[in-house]
Amino acid sequence: MNTKRTNSKSSIHSRIVGAGQQRSYEVSFLTNGLLKEGTEVLSRRLEHRRCLLVTTPTVADLYGRELFAKLALNDNFCIDLLILDCCENSKRLSQVEKICLEASEKGLDRNAVIIGLGGGVLTDVVTMAASWIRRGIGTIRIPTTLLGQVDGGIGVKGAVNFHGQKNWLGCYYPPEIVLVDSSFLATLDENLIRCGLAEIIKVALIRSPDLFVLLENHAKGLIESRFQRPDNVSTQVIWASIEAMLEELESNLYEDQTYERLVDYGHTFSSELESLSNFSLPHGIAVSVDMAFSCVIARELGLLDRQSCQRALGLLLRCGLPIYSDSLDVAACKRAAEAAVRHRGGKMNLVVPKSIGAGCFLESPTDLPDELLQSALRELAMFDCSPVSVNQNNSSLVFDVGGSTIRCARFDQSERLIHDVQTVETRSFVKFPNESADTLLDFLEEDLISLSKGVLNNGQADNITIAFAGPVDESGGILAAPTIFGDECPSKQLKPRLKRIWPGSSISILNDVTAAGYRYLRDPCDDLCIVTVSSGIGNKIFVAGKPLVGAKSAGGEIGHLRVDFTENAHRCDCGGIGHLGSIASGRGAVRTAVKIAQVDPKAFLDSIVSEAVGGNPKAMTSRALVAGFKSGDGWATKIIEQTAAPLARILAGIHLSIGIQRFVIYGGFGLALGEKYRQMLSRFATESCWQSEQDFESLIELGFPDDHSGLIGAGRYSAEFMRRN
Repeated sequence: MNTKRTNSKSSIHSRIVGAGQQRSYEVSFLTNGLLKEGTEVLSRRLEHRRCLLVTTPTVADLYGRELFAKLALNDNFCIDLLILDCCENSKRLSQVEKICLEASEKGLDRNAVIIGLGGGVLTDVVTMAASWIRRGIGTIRIPTTLLGQVDGGIGVKGAVNFHGQKNWLGCYYPPEIVLVDSSFLATLDENLIRCGLAEIIKVALIRSPDLFVLLENHAKGLIESRFQRPDNVSTQVIWASIEAMLEELESNLYEDQTYERLVDYGHTFSSELESLSNFSLPHGIAVSVDMAFSCVIARELGLLDRQSCQRALGLLLRCGLPIYSDSLDVAACKRAAEAAVRHRGGKMNLVVPKSIGAGCFLESPTDLPDELLQSALRELAMFDCSPVSVNQNNSSLVFDVGGSTIRCARFDQSERLIHDVQTVETRSFVKFPNESADTLLDFLEEDLISLSKGVLNNGQADNITIAFAGPVDESGGILAAPTIFGDECPSKQLKPRLKRIWPGSSISILNDVTAAGYRYLRDPCDDLCIVTVSSGIGNKIFVAGKPLVGAKSAGGEIGHLRVDFTENAHRCDCGGIGHLGSIASGRGAVRTAVKIAQVDPKAFLDSIVSEAVGGNPKAMTSRALVAGFKSGDGWATKIIEQTAAPLARILAGIHLSIGIQRFVIYGGFGLALGEKYRQMLSRFATESCWQSEQDFESLIELGFPDDHSGLIGAGRYSAEFMRRN
């Protein structure tokens, strides 16, 4: 646009100058690797140019020197190598100056190109330098970290930190090409894989439900293989993330169209966290905490449904990413919100998810009152145990002994993290009906020893805490364990046996539901009722942060409350008749399903469940019932309704009798049934109450979708025990 304007009343002349630039760049995924096929692709870009390859010491040793040696053989261009020791807390102007000085000494001209081979910090610094040198020379990015390949290395930004402020100085400067090679990820530390995965989860949560499902199904294997296996899934996840990110960025690459950017999800509170740590906290870790916090805020505001929030937090936890930080308090949140307003053109524009794959914006800090921030922080504080790092010298050994499985892990007391989870199937009376209770106790002892050796090399720890499926007295004596030993109980012998095995260790045994409760306490004085719906039914009521168990440790055993007084009532594992656990548990649901199938075989044969068990009611499994229920099968729904109704009535009774306002449902069977089951419990509980104002929809919630509540709760109990002693 060339438009002249002359003001007739003055001597001022003006002209509008078109300053736009039409530029594009390429992002290319090298399926066969840079060192195999990519050097040819790269060489074509470098012909007849002076080039500077910039990398870091670690990347140089792994790939950089080999790449430089291959490129140096080409006579069509001249290339030099600069190894720059840079990391997040040294990402400053001085690093940019080092590259500029090297470029000057090597005589780089206007046609030259700088190649950045490294992580997001390195490519950021290289981009800044390339934009400065002679007011802009070419740059090529080759990101070697997962975070760089799906986020930091594929856009147009370069930046450095300045006076404690994250990326405060920077530029928009497109590369000529970005070369993505997933084989570089094979040598990455697992924590760096997790950091990159946080950015992939970010994109999935605000833009791609299909990518989110892919991560739910494959994240664990991708982490373990460093995105090397399975090849097709690794490529699919990385490329889907890149495409979703670029599609979101492309219309607003220079952030000159709008400051509302969905890709800023996870990047409001995270910058404050990184600054508070003097940039020692990895970016992906800070983003994970930010995403989780934003999810809970969205749920508290009614923008995100409970199930989607649980799925989001559950995926982060399963990926070993933390969802809480002690550094994030209300004051830090408010500072982050104010900084966002300054950075985003006068609006906070906090991105929060509104479903899996879609997001929206909160424009003003007034949308985040102190009470909301405090409530969300308290909720996340319950789950401050994520497997990120471990200090074995300051560890507890924690076990969760259940009727179906025994789990063991290491719990780090200083970091409050679990690690190296090991699992075996419980050798219970159900699996070994002909064995005596004493023999089953021998089996249990053997499994505890074996698991401990798998978690700690020598099986030793200063503190050992066991969450056990049954009532436990104050001294750690087990009064009953019906899901493991049936109606016999040799379990009081367990602690003395363990003392002989680990004579130098402090050993605590507590009820498994009590242990899980310590995970779900929002603060030291919280009230809640936690209920496990698994192979059995158990509960604990916490008042002012302490479990109510009574003088004889009988409190919290609603599974053994008789609710069915009919002649054909089910027999409970403990030997009693018509107990809640014999109806509402996974085993109870199977018994109910078998009985109803035998009474009305036609209805059973017409169901999806029948197909799953080959038309044989005696082959019934809880897995088949869950699958039928979740698919909407009417017969399976009828079974689950019959098991859920008596449990819901008891929850309503607890609420009406002592006013508990929060019920957490966890356990393998209950969590497998999921949100639809929670809604069913809420409906039945509401129908059982004397007034309609009771909102069980908000009072009943599902626990986190992992198998670690007992382990994490035992670890938190252990940490408190060690602090007091």
